[in-house]
Amino acid sequence: MLEKWAQVKGRDGAGTPPAQPAFDSAMEAFVRVASAALPGRVVEVWLTDAARARIGRAGPSDPRAAVMLARTGTFADVFEIADMGHDPDFAATGALPPGVVAVAPLLAGSGLVVAWSRAQAALAPAERALLRDVAALLSAHLAALTEEREASEQRDLYALIAEHNTDTLVRGNLEGVRLYISSSVRDLLGYAPEEMVGRRAAELVHPDDLPEFRRMMEDVRAGRVELLRTEHRQRRKDGAYVWLEAYLKLTRDKETGAPDGYVASVRDISQRKAAEEALAFAASHDPLTGLPNRVVGEARLSAALARWAGGESAVAVLMLDLDRFKAVNDTLGHGAGDQVLHAAAERFRAELRAGDLVARVGGDEFLVVVEAQPAPGAGAPAPEGAADAAAEAEAAASRLADRLIAAMAKPVMVAGRRVSVGLSAGIAAARPGRDTPAALLKAADAALYAAKAGGRNGWRVG
Repeated sequence: MLEKWAQVKGRDGAGTPPAQPAFDSAMEAFVRVASAALPGRVVEVWLTDAARARIGRAGPSDPRAAVMLARTGTFADVFEIADMGHDPDFAATGALPPGVVAVAPLLAGSGLVVAWSRAQAALAPAERALLRDVAALLSAHLAALTEEREASEQRDLYALIAEHNTDTLVRGNLEGVRLYISSSVRDLLGYAPEEMVGRRAAELVHPDDLPEFRRMMEDVRAGRVELLRTEHRQRRKDGAYVWLEAYLKLTRDKETGAPDGYVASVRDISQRKAAEEALAFAASHDPLTGLPNRVVGEARLSAALARWAGGESAVAVLMLDLDRFKAVNDTLGHGAGDQVLHAAAERFRAELRAGDLVARVGGDEFLVVVEAQPAPGAGAPAPEGAADAAAEAEAAASRLADRLIAAMAKPVMVAGRRVSVGLSAGIAAARPGRDTPAALLKAADAALYAAKAGGRNGWRVG
């Protein structure tokens, strides 16, 4: 179906049906110019429904449209109907008064430019060329309207996606300055978008994450990366830090191909990071006492022995075992035993120096790793300074053992009852031939058994 777009009365004053509302000023101007250039003729433009939909216009249909479209379907250039009033196809429609009708099809089946005159005068060659030019101009105008509407729809679609996406979308330049940020940043960081535009993300990055973040942005600025993923913390408007995950893609100038900025999709991963940290903690810590477990304790001991081998420190271990703990479990139950273990862990933490480690390695057994600065003259790599280093480590471990035993000599309150347990400790220092975790722990275990056999509530050096 064709739509009658506009109609303008020719200079001969020939009567026509009342003009329909014009939907586009440029289209109406084309028709006026064509009518003025073709004196004695009425010029109209009819669009197909498909063309009307492409440019986003609506309007009344015209009963002549289907007939004219069927007639012009086989023509690619201007053609004329010699006597419209006697044309069998149009006679039944009462379409137009008698006269000559000239038709110029628009490109891509968009519609027709129709010019008619009662004078039954055919178009001169110049008039045919003019009508053809009008059709070409109108075709170009319709193509521009179509392109504009499609671009507008794309912009609307992008705006819809950007403003309703739970991720925050960012456009920035190579200096890291934000040029655009979507409104979801209000939920992400508490800022309004206009507060973020013109600022660098680095301004809000956590100090611990800033060096790596700056290296990443330098890679982007230099065009060394096309796509990357990063996790870092940024400061919310309320001062709290949140973990963010960003997928960042480098963009390039369409003409030169040179990097011109980036786009990023950013989301809050604080809950995921908390879950990961909880899983990591559970895998490396005792669930009852919260102390590091055997795996962590032995890994820490291996690292300490590597430093000892380089003469950086003196290393000793203490194996601890609670005295009379089995009696607590047997008489008061495992719940009471758990309370004693928890209290012991708290007292151990309170006595340790910064840098020392206590880990729960069994039921009521604990491992303490002690590192001490080597005595003057004992800092040479093992084995040259081993004897002095071992003596220093044993001395530090012995002093710590005294404090731990004293701490556990105080009763523990369990369900309103005062429960007394003691502590025995075995000490072993790293030295040649005892330079692996297994060898050191074996020596400390032997010393612990000796302390137990010697009356408990004391320590021995192995």
